[in-house]
Amino acid sequence: MTDRAIKNASPREKEYFLTDSDGLRLRVSPTGVKTFQMRYTFYGKRKIVTIGDYPFISLASARNKVIEYKTKLANGIDPQAALMQEKLEASKTDEGQIHLVIEEWLLIRTHKVSRKTLIRDRGLIEHHFLPHFARYDTKKEIVSSLHIRDIHHSQISKIIMQLQLRIPEGAKRLLAHCYNIWQFALSRGLAEFNIIANIDKKTILLPKSDRHYAKITDRVVLGELMRAIDSYPNSIIIKCALQFVAIIPLRASNLASLKWEYIDFESKTLTIPRGNMKVKSNHLTDFTLPLPRQAIEILQEIKQFTGWGKLVFHASTKIHSPLVMESLNKALRSMGFADEKRGRKQTIHSFRGTFRSLCNTYQSEHNASFEIKEAVLDHKVGNRVTEAYLYKVEYVEQIRPLLQWWADFLDRVREE
Repeated sequence: MTDRAIKNASPREKEYFLTDSDGLRLRVSPTGVKTFQMRYTFYGKRKIVTIGDYPFISLASARNKVIEYKTKLANGIDPQAALMQEKLEASKTDEGQIHLVIEEWLLIRTHKVSRKTLIRDRGLIEHHFLPHFARYDTKKEIVSSLHIRDIHHSQISKIIMQLQLRIPEGAKRLLAHCYNIWQFALSRGLAEFNIIANIDKKTILLPKSDRHYAKITDRVVLGELMRAIDSYPNSIIIKCALQFVAIIPLRASNLASLKWEYIDFESKTLTIPRGNMKVKSNHLTDFTLPLPRQAIEILQEIKQFTGWGKLVFHASTKIHSPLVMESLNKALRSMGFADEKRGRKQTIHSFRGTFRSLCNTYQSEHNASFEIKEAVLDHKVGNRVTEAYLYKVEYVEQIRPLLQWWADFLDRVREE
């Protein structure tokens, strides 16, 4: 068993196992959950003890656990029974420690959020919260932590205020997590009240400001940018991704996760499931955009290189992983488009602003309505009735002339 084999193990209709030495194996469930287990025999009876889920437990950690369990067996101790006893003892004396409360809270969240979200939440808490209250051994594993009842809301406030100076969105999420953790502890009888309720978010969190993204709006500079992208030599995937997002101004996350199954060459459309979009609503249909001729040509070119897989733009070294968006921003910088003062800075997100700004500047050339332009960007517009109208299928055909005009406009500035 290797790390690569574990990462590449995809779920099947029925559970299956990857085996290692000394009874260690990895169970892959139909839902994709990967769990390390150890098979052993204790007084003639076959048993299985669960070690933990991957990636929270690494292969190396699982192997170390097997060595520990083998030692117990050699001393006549059943690892399964010993584990249950350890958990029982811990529950008597230590269950109020903040790191144990968080572990239990995260365990419940495994049934409520995606694995990606769970890993992100765990990382936020482990890096920016627990170090303030936990004691670690030489292997950087938690030995003990402060009891949840001994933590004061002023300590939480200080952590959040410091974090928001570096990671504003992270600070906001962490504060929300803290509220939910204390609410969980309250329901478990581990806390007397939710101390986070004493924290005034308006006081400790900076007001949300409008995010400004530098963007190219000068058609001469835009022409230089398009020519630079066309001649980018280092990666065909990066070149095609930049050419595509210049025409189809998707959000970075949607560009990175774009799949071939979303592309319909026959109807010349792109359809992304509504659940994958920033604007989520049960009364809205999936996000659909018509593809102009130039976008189709780009997709046909890149299909020769990535068409065998699921992703349209996969990572350069990890063919089953999405293209890292920072690699596109890095490419743009290498082309010389990082000078905001001279109006020559462009990022992946900037293409959305470039599209919106120049659509307004050259309104008389396409005459698209405000709603049409906002629909291309999948912006939330108006009330529920307006939104529902925006995403009707027939509206897609009203978008087609605008995107074809935009693709033709980019061709023109290339040649100027």
